[in-house]
Amino acid sequence: MLACTDDWESLTVLTGAIMNEDEHMSQLIAENNDFHTSTFLFWKMVLAYTFGFEEKAQLMSQEVKDCSFFAFEKGFFSLPFCFYSAMISYSRYQSTGQSKHLRTARKYRKVLARHQSNRNPNANPFLTIIDVEELALKSTDPILIMQACNTSIQLQAGEDFSNLEALANEQASRIMRNLGGPTAETYRDRAIHVYSHKWGAIAKARWLQKGQDLISEDSVEVISVESSSNEELWP
Repeated sequence: MLACTDDWESLTVLTGAIMNEDEHMSQLIAENNDFHTSTFLFWKMVLAYTFGFEEKAQLMSQEVKDCSFFAFEKGFFSLPFCFYSAMISYSRYQSTGQSKHLRTARKYRKVLARHQSNRNPNANPFLTIIDVEELALKSTDPILIMQACNTSIQLQAGEDFSNLEALANEQASRIMRNLGGPTAETYRDRAIHVYSHKWGAIAKARWLQKGQDLISEDSVEVISVESSSNEELWP
């Protein structure tokens, strides 16, 4: 879907026309296939976040968490899950102003920081992007924020994480645009280039080109979601 679709209404349908997604999900649940169920929900969460459907992404994040599958709690999916869940929560906080989303984002950030303190290098690329979000909440200094954005982008590019490099450029464009910075369009153009030419996410590049990054379901209607901020996240 990231590579080929022009159908903006079906951007979060993971299976496309290959199969009926609802039937596939029902089959996974009936088979008690926790790994495939969690993985399926995770990638739907990533798609929803990628295309600005933050409320839907947040619901998918909670569903993955509710599965309590080891790979997402302690295993190899733990870091990307915490990263995307944090970014979703930051977006929800920015669009709603509800502090419960910020608390949730920071809980996920703590999990990543714990991995970093335990010398897990895989946490570093994720944390640099999240730390830009934190800085943007605390500072309106465009030079300071731009430096942090550039550091994050250079790290992703140096590690050849093209998906994160594109996301970091998109993040920089959004933040600099909010600050009225003249570099917003430059970051946006870089994000489009990386999405399309390095990662192959053609649908995402087209989505940005069409200006869809300015439009999300939250900008049309804000719907309150029950807070889960009192629940303990995974250690």
